[in-house]
Amino acid sequence: MTDFFEQIGYLETFISLAVFGWAIISPILLWRSKRRQHKFTQVKFPTDKRDFYAYFRKCIDKAKSEIVITGDGFNLRNAESLKNAAPIESAIERALGRGITVHRYQIVSTMTVNYLMRLERLKRAYPDQFFVYINSSFENIGMFCVIDAGTRKTVFEQQMVSGPMLARGTEPHDFAFVLGHQAKSNRGRRLIESIRNDDLTTCLGADDFEALRQKLWNERKSLALGPTHYAPIDPELVTCLSSSDKNCDYRPELFSSLANLEIVDAEHDGGA
Repeated sequence: MTDFFEQIGYLETFISLAVFGWAIISPILLWRSKRRQHKFTQVKFPTDKRDFYAYFRKCIDKAKSEIVITGDGFNLRNAESLKNAAPIESAIERALGRGITVHRYQIVSTMTVNYLMRLERLKRAYPDQFFVYINSSFENIGMFCVIDAGTRKTVFEQQMVSGPMLARGTEPHDFAFVLGHQAKSNRGRRLIESIRNDDLTTCLGADDFEALRQKLWNERKSLALGPTHYAPIDPELVTCLSSSDKNCDYRPELFSSLANLEIVDAEHDGGA
């Protein structure tokens, strides 16, 4: 019986020491955890555009929960633009297929109208996961992407772009990826949230894209035919203005061939 009580005494002593030790260690662990949120593990600087798009694809393919992204997109009529689009756009679609939510703020002023076909296709395929927002008040936001904000594996991608060029739109000029910097990613995500919550922001439904295509077409046609020397970036409008049909009225069939466009990432799918 004496041995039993001695064992109970040893156990009580052990528990007391464990509680005392945890009381000392837990504040240190909490302090380190808070500090870790403001550190980053690495900054990746791609060597060129091909390296940039390939690395971006890998980051998107590792996404676990959410992607928020800003940008003006790609020109679906331009072969070089489509080649660059493939690793990003197909990775976004794979992410949606895995159940990941994607919030996209679409920069409209420097986008090609035909890119709306791609956004509409994704919206119809993933109506409860893919969200597209437009608001002309935030067009100077820049182009960046936040993957899995609030996690230790978060990625913050940012790029500088060239000015719009005839029939092409903007192109990335410099780029970087900040890995694991939770504070930076959280700031980017909050910025997108502020746009989403703005009274002038429109969240596009699947049936809104046709009206937006027509609106942009008419605005750009008016600029191109006016005294402003506006150089349109839309290949469909350029072709129309170069023809004998100077009215260049909007026609949905100008974009019908792009309605079911699938952007195939040949490298990811094992192609040449």
